[in-house]
Amino acid sequence: AFGTAFAHEGPEGHAHGQVSLRAEDRRSPVELTEQNGAFSGVFTIENTGPGPLKITRIALRDAPSDPRVPPGVSVALESGGSAVTLAPGEKAKAVVQWKPTGKARELYGQIVVESDAVSAGSDEPGRPHAIGIHAERGYGLGFFDFIGQHILSLLTFLPLLGVIAIFIAHLVGYNDDKKLRSLTVVIQGLNLVLACWLYAKFDTNFTRADGNDGYQFIEHGVWIRSLHIEYFMGVDGTSISMVFLTALISFCGALASFSVSDQLKGYFAMYNLLVTGMFGVFVSLDLFMFYVFWEVMLLPMYLLIGLWGGPRRQYAAIKFFLYT
Repeated sequence: AFGTAFAHEGPEGHAHGQVSLRAEDRRSPVELTEQNGAFSGVFTIENTGPGPLKITRIALRDAPSDPRVPPGVSVALESGGSAVTLAPGEKAKAVVQWKPTGKARELYGQIVVESDAVSAGSDEPGRPHAIGIHAERGYGLGFFDFIGQHILSLLTFLPLLGVIAIFIAHLVGYNDDKKLRSLTVVIQGLNLVLACWLYAKFDTNFTRADGNDGYQFIEHGVWIRSLHIEYFMGVDGTSISMVFLTALISFCGALASFSVSDQLKGYFAMYNLLVTGMFGVFVSLDLFMFYVFWEVMLLPMYLLIGLWGGPRRQYAAIKFFLYT
């Protein structure tokens, strides 16, 4: 995220500058690129106000007692130092560098810029402004590094391919529903393979001191900016076990579902949607996102119990609905 300090003339008529932060590629966050094992990126600080702007400090948003980013990250003005005075319309470039020395493979953080800009309508100091930074270390998979960097999203949304395929089959009047069983087994099998790779690559010695609050395989981006809602996924020592168990049980459940013989399209569509909800619940690090996946999980579970359950399935479905 990045912010802008308001420019105005204070009560005494003194014009103040306005801070504008912008990544070099005009996107946020600042994407750091790798060269010779180190990462670097550039962003621009511009004074868009009518008066001079004094940048007093440029620093990483971090603290020794609460490390949010991995070790080895630094930021400084391209001209050196962390302070500068900008005339109206003048720009200065800041360089962010990450020399990985720890175990973290993802860098998500913020650079804080403090200045003498003031809040609108007063001479009170304005809030510091920040711009996000991001970098990814590869997993040695070459072209398939994309899978390692987005494996949590793949695990979560791969079952939706089954839901879409079943929906298309229904629209075109495809009647060989038994093949939908095989499709679901294949999808859950792929998810189990991905979960096994994830579990094998998970570093059990990774702690909060290594950065990223102790989470691994992070995926982080803005979802709904106006509501401060983020697309934020990651796993720690607890959730990695739940992800693996979800993949294993989902695969076993798909095999056990061969006993189902009625309304196969509806059953396997709900089953795949249920799996998506379960994975999403265990990997979500944003509260709103967690709530969305929780609700996505409840509906198919209710229908699976109520339509394909045992002799007292309606009673069980109502109880499930009331208690969840």
